[in-house]
Amino acid sequence: MHLSYCDGSIQGKRPYQEDTILNQLLPDGYFFCVLADGMGGQVGGRIASETICEAFSSYFSHKKRIEDPASELYLALMTANELFKEKIAKDNELHGMGSTVIALLIHEQTGRYSFLSVGDSPLYTYRGGGLFRLNSNHSRYEYLKRLAAEGYLSPAEVKVHRERHMLTSAVTGEEIVLIDQRDGVLLAGEYLLLASDGVQILDDSVDGVLSDIITNSHGDTEYIINEALSEIINIDYHEQDNSTLIVINFAENGDGIEEEIKPPTLTQHQGGTRRIKNRSPLVPILLFLVIILFILVLALVFVKSENNGPREIIDTSSLNGEIAPFASLSKEP
Repeated sequence: MHLSYCDGSIQGKRPYQEDTILNQLLPDGYFFCVLADGMGGQVGGRIASETICEAFSSYFSHKKRIEDPASELYLALMTANELFKEKIAKDNELHGMGSTVIALLIHEQTGRYSFLSVGDSPLYTYRGGGLFRLNSNHSRYEYLKRLAAEGYLSPAEVKVHRERHMLTSAVTGEEIVLIDQRDGVLLAGEYLLLASDGVQILDDSVDGVLSDIITNSHGDTEYIINEALSEIINIDYHEQDNSTLIVINFAENGDGIEEEIKPPTLTQHQGGTRRIKNRSPLVPILLFLVIILFILVLALVFVKSENNGPREIIDTSSLNGEIAPFASLSKEP
């Protein structure tokens, strides 16, 4: 079993990008990713989402073990909120800035995960041919959907209603009113999708457009990213928000996400995708072939010394039976 990861983002019709994402490989076989959607204007929104990711990264970078994923996520969130308070106290222009957040810890071998979310950024799972939202929506959007169910609004009106982005909870440096935390297990062939609310311009119902894209992907996470973002661009909504999507698939083949932990980098990008490569199963085969080749070379040298002159003793003590290791795989930018 292994995890396949891909992410991508578009700026939409906004003059600036306020979404920030980050992913890290952690000890004990855990993989961490976070998506933050900032608010507060061009400067405040960007600083808010970056602050979230920087705080989570700093918190987990000092962890040598992950014993209780849910507790670790909560403590990292409190660290981020405190950092918000400090930055706002130093710069009055940042007053009013805030951010949503979805943070996920998942074990790459077992598929067990814990998530934490604040705000309206959706976290989905795809299983059994359907798409389901996992986290609560801390915004007026849920209220608007109830109005549509009662016939006061149409589903199309809800999708573009100006109040749909009004949050009932966010990370602002003050008390966080609502926090959603849950645990689960991702099974083979299932997906987790972390998104900023701009992605919700797509039909995200059980059998909607986003579900169809995943169904047709055949396990290709990059295909899902490209098709989803292309659909958003083709809708061409005149007030399209920043749209960011992270896709994680738990597949049966392969060896898992590479184990080398790289220094994390914040990502604010208009388009494109990033992948974490799977460790290639050819590496142990190549290592075996190198060892065989080494033995054959030694045998040829021995035979030549027997036939052409006095036997020459080859000193291999310095080798200690070791072969230099292959360079470890690294993540693509």
